[in-house]
Amino acid sequence: MGVEPHDLAGLWEAATRYADHLLAADCFRPGATAEVRYVIGGPDADESDRRDVLLGWAGFLLAWPEWRPHRLERRLVLPPADRLTELAGRLRQPSVPDEVAGEAAAVLDTIAAVPAEVRAALDRAAELGREVENRLAALPADWPPVRLARAATVLGDWPQPGGLLVWLHDQATDEADGLGPILDEVAKLDPTADAAHLAARDDLLSVVRGWAGDIGLAVSPTDWSFRDGGPAPPADAPGVVTKVVFRRDVPAGRVARVKAFGLVKGEEVIRPSEVVVSAGPPPAGLTELEAAAGAIPGAGGEAVREAFRDLRPAGLGGYLELAAVELYTRFWDRAHPDWAAIDPAAAAGFGVGLGAMLRDGFGLTPFDPVNFRDYPAGWVVVPPGTRMTTGRVTRVLRPGLAAGDVLRVPARAEAE
Repeated sequence: MGVEPHDLAGLWEAATRYADHLLAADCFRPGATAEVRYVIGGPDADESDRRDVLLGWAGFLLAWPEWRPHRLERRLVLPPADRLTELAGRLRQPSVPDEVAGEAAAVLDTIAAVPAEVRAALDRAAELGREVENRLAALPADWPPVRLARAATVLGDWPQPGGLLVWLHDQATDEADGLGPILDEVAKLDPTADAAHLAARDDLLSVVRGWAGDIGLAVSPTDWSFRDGGPAPPADAPGVVTKVVFRRDVPAGRVARVKAFGLVKGEEVIRPSEVVVSAGPPPAGLTELEAAAGAIPGAGGEAVREAFRDLRPAGLGGYLELAAVELYTRFWDRAHPDWAAIDPAAAAGFGVGLGAMLRDGFGLTPFDPVNFRDYPAGWVVVPPGTRMTTGRVTRVLRPGLAAGDVLRVPARAEAE
């Protein structure tokens, strides 16, 4: 682990002096030190018991910035939070009784005028607390308890105001039901943080995976980490809900985010998982085009919107260009005729944007034929039964699509 028991002696001694001072001072608000007692075991605990909670104490100090030395002691003189909340609610009533106003004044006096003996106790606590913080800062950054605690600093609403490791252990002993809240909290952690935080979060996830394994469960997705991500789960993976999105910063086929960690026991799903999988970078202009497609009327519009939805699994599967070509033909063949009859400007603008997406994203160039005979056989098709005379195109029903000299979609046109 990088830290031997004797390396913790200085921290142990500093934390003991700090805690003993807080617990022994009889000038703080009654009951204010109860949570301190919960973490360090109280002044009557024997040395071996108190050493056993050192890791919880270190995690408590590291993971809860608002309760660390220099901050914890300030709470020891304040009225309880629930008392302040209740009093504030009463003061907001339309008519405030005299006794409520008197209570408020007394509370403000308590906060503003701290007695000399309390100030002295707080000053001493701050002095001792600085030593604790210095000892904590001296611990190796890669020591797992330190990394675990630092990983939790992003959890502003961690469920319990006690030690992180203590809370995790207490939850985990409650079998699968207890692991659920832990997994919920781990899923809130940002997977795009700096490398040091990512390593710490992987430590935390590893601890949870170990606890799950102790009771015969596996945390899913099984091959994912904060630092390295992971591959998309197999389509038949039990209990995995997959959402595919375009992401510029995550390669196609990799998990971009775990929105919920699951628990499985063999093929039995105890708790489903939910992952976001990258389809790779989006085609150019996709966001604007997809939004504009919401205005396309009728069954043709729905066919186009379905084709847009199909682009994401296509990106994941490696056939995005084929899906984009399908979108192109659906628009021109099924949606454009009816839309152009209602709103020709909107239909024409969408067609231009769609052509630009194919050109910029895939190197496919739309072409509008002017004369049937200017193109190789098969590049332009006309309605059956057309008797060709001049070959001049009178109306383009669907622009063609080509990649250089290779035809991808023939143009459809009416010609003389």
